[in-house]
Amino acid sequence: MELIAKGAEAEIYLGEFLGVKAVYKRRISKRYRNPLIDRRINLERTLKEAKVMFSSIREGVRTPALYYVNLREYTLIMEYVEGLPLSKLTPSLLLDYVRDAGRMSALMHRGNIYHGDLTLNNVIASKEGAFIIDFGLSGFSNDVEDIATDIHTMLRSIESIFPSISESVKDVFLSGYKEVAGSETEDIVTRVKEIRLRGRYVEERRNKPHNVE
Repeated sequence: MELIAKGAEAEIYLGEFLGVKAVYKRRISKRYRNPLIDRRINLERTLKEAKVMFSSIREGVRTPALYYVNLREYTLIMEYVEGLPLSKLTPSLLLDYVRDAGRMSALMHRGNIYHGDLTLNNVIASKEGAFIIDFGLSGFSNDVEDIATDIHTMLRSIESIFPSISESVKDVFLSGYKEVAGSETEDIVTRVKEIRLRGRYVEERRNKPHNVE
């Protein structure tokens, strides 16, 4: 297998499973943790990620299909989705996929699922449409704060990667979201604004010069 990505929590490999191209996501053991605690954490996180992915698919979200869950090695074997992350698209191709990403995000949230790291890097533009990937920080919640945090993270991602066209891209994402979420979008956007204001306040406090007597 070919190692294609390595993060703090997992290694991602490209290989085959029963003759089909597949992605292997293997959680990394932490040497500084007690072995029993380490095993429990990796087991629980592997199980939770698998459950979230199954639930997302059930809600109609385009998510890589799970082929196999290996709990002994804390590994998920899943469908390889051919395509590019939205962060790598040209502006001319971006808008249609961003709108679809909005729809997929709303379907996910409608199922009381939050992603935890919803960014342009974690949405793949494929021939079938936008695929949401990497549910390593995801979970189940009906708290509007968790849902709004996902949206906030996506909007920040858009601003960072496409600063010159960020306003139009954000509008298209939210328009796609509203196609599925309807009037609930307004409450979520209101909470997003609150989150952004809290972030600005913290940043201003951090950067404010302090008088030293």
